[in-house]
Amino acid sequence: MQDNQGGINRQHNSSLKQKIVFITLHTFIIIISLYIVLEGVEIYDKQRAWILFGFSFIYFLRHITTLFYLLQRQVDWGEVFGLSSFFGLFEIGLLLLGAGIFHQHAIEFDWTDSIAIILFFLGSYLNTYSELQRKWWKNDLKNKGKIYTKGLF
Repeated sequence: MQDNQGGINRQHNSSLKQKIVFITLHTFIIIISLYIVLEGVEIYDKQRAWILFGFSFIYFLRHITTLFYLLQRQVDWGEVFGLSSFFGLFEIGLLLLGAGIFHQHAIEFDWTDSIAIILFFLGSYLNTYSELQRKWWKNDLKNKGKIYTKGLF
């Protein structure tokens, strides 16, 4: 019997095929994003495009870490294709929007951009470090069968 709660399969299984397809699809999204930044599409705010691409690449590295190090449960095909579509929409879509595809000129950087950059790195830290804390806690055999409620959770 499959333990599927909230659309997520909670069974512990490697699901290596699904993870490889997931990362391959995300790699294509990163390649398309890089193509856009490197003149594949006429963009007007190159500096902002590079920053947004950097954010996507950092997210890609976090995704690899999550799938192949942190995540112990099985990944279903619906999750692979659904989330890959979402990643494509927000990574490519936000890159195009931020790079000025609609306003056709660069927007000067101001304090709101600085806040956005700080929030991105703060959120990345909080999310990744909290998952690492949970993994380290779960690896301790004395915690088997217990629910993790410590750290940043």
